[in-house]
Amino acid sequence: SNDFLTMKINADGTLAWEETFDYGSGADVANAICIDDDGNVYVTGEAAAGGGSDVLTVKYDNAGNYAFDVSIADSGASGGNDIEFIDDNIYVFGYSNSSGLNQDMVLIKYETILGIHQWTELINGSGYADDEGVQMIADGIELYLLGISAQSGGSGWSIAKYDTDGGEYWMEDFFTGETDFSGNN
Repeated sequence: SNDFLTMKINADGTLAWEETFDYGSGADVANAICIDDDGNVYVTGEAAAGGGSDVLTVKYDNAGNYAFDVSIADSGASGGNDIEFIDDNIYVFGYSNSSGLNQDMVLIKYETILGIHQWTELINGSGYADDEGVQMIADGIELYLLGISAQSGGSGWSIAKYDTDGGEYWMEDFFTGETDFSGNN
């Protein structure tokens, strides 16, 4: 099975450490990584579980020692696509099918000492179909989110601004009319 692979490379290009993490018997895919102020490493992605996948996040200390793993499970496919560190918290952005109907963007906050879950925010684009969180940028006090939102007749982009407590400032959807983002209709 596929596992998360995390490596730290020294400034001279040599390998400092290498760790793998196996969530279970299925495929695990790491999608994003971030580092906190102390050099601890956080990796997020998707882990096969129960016929679907879970949002999985793993922490290693700056020497590569395993610290914790946390996951958010639901009835369908879920995964983390981006991760950011702000003020002793990590924020994971991705997708979740917790409703069992349509997939939504998901924003999750954990504290970084023990990985204690703080909150989860499901974000639905205006098309009320499948949505997926793609990228997140943090400026230290706010989170800027970019997602793909399926809509009738194609797909579009959802752009949102959230505070670090999960409060939405605003969200805008931009319909492209494309069924995919390669330019094919």
